[in-house]
Amino acid sequence: MRRFVLAAFTMTVLAACQPATTELTEEQKAEIAAEIRQTARAFWSSIEETDFERWGGFWTADHEQYYEDNPMLFVDRLNILPTKEAMETAWRPLFEARAAQTVDVETETVAVLGEDVALHVFRGDFTITDADGNTTEPAPVSVSLVWVREGADWKILHAHQSFNP
Repeated sequence: MRRFVLAAFTMTVLAACQPATTELTEEQKAEIAAEIRQTARAFWSSIEETDFERWGGFWTADHEQYYEDNPMLFVDRLNILPTKEAMETAWRPLFEARAAQTVDVETETVAVLGEDVALHVFRGDFTITDADGNTTEPAPVSVSLVWVREGADWKILHAHQSFNP
């Protein structure tokens, strides 16, 4: 009997020590979604201002912590850029060749997947102004961003952009 009581007590203590799994309330989800939208606007502002250093600061610096295997951080025109340094090497010349870029968001949705991760999907138009002042016609774009919370900041872990040819 003593063993039974000891085993039951141990099981009860172990069950009580499990972390509570609580669903986020609708209010918490709305708060996180608002944070994501605000951060995304700052991210696009860095692109519009062609501020490469600020743009780079929105990406997670430690993406390996999120992936089980060798992560693919970014794909650019079918080139796999597996590190932040490779991504910066590929994208810096694009920023340097632009005087400005606009992004007009038409529709957006934020799926809050947890208190530290969210998916932001939006569709809109963009234009690019080159260093000579030539501006493209508005072109459609669809973007999906996976945001992760690192400390007090939201960082991009993964992005996908689809441009209409």
